[in-house]
Amino acid sequence: VYHGVPFQALRDYALVDGGLWARLIVPPPALIAGDRSAAGWQLPSATIDAGLLGADLLVWHTLHVADLPQSFDRIRLARPLVPGEALTLRVWLRGRSDRRIDADFVMVDAAGRVVIQVDGYHMVEVK
Repeated sequence: VYHGVPFQALRDYALVDGGLWARLIVPPPALIAGDRSAAGWQLPSATIDAGLLGADLLVWHTLHVADLPQSFDRIRLARPLVPGEALTLRVWLRGRSDRRIDADFVMVDAAGRVVIQVDGYHMVEVK
């Protein structure tokens, strides 16, 4: 899958026992908005997409299957993000049943404060 420039927030990643760590940079909302106004945007979609990509990479490397997003239980945004801000992503696999794969992820700022928390990111294995 090719991710165009607006969706290249995830810079690098490392697999660890039980999950994945990654670094990302918050893109400016105007990069995603294009010709539309980005005024009032709280969360650039490319930032959440970086979390989804991190989960995809973890699934691919550990379960050796491809997946597609299905749903979220909860997405929490602690504060507005700052364009250019460096965040650290941590992804954990919670479980797998049949074709469903479940994960959680958080993004923390340079001070270690959680800025985005996703509980119950559900994916479906693609066969």
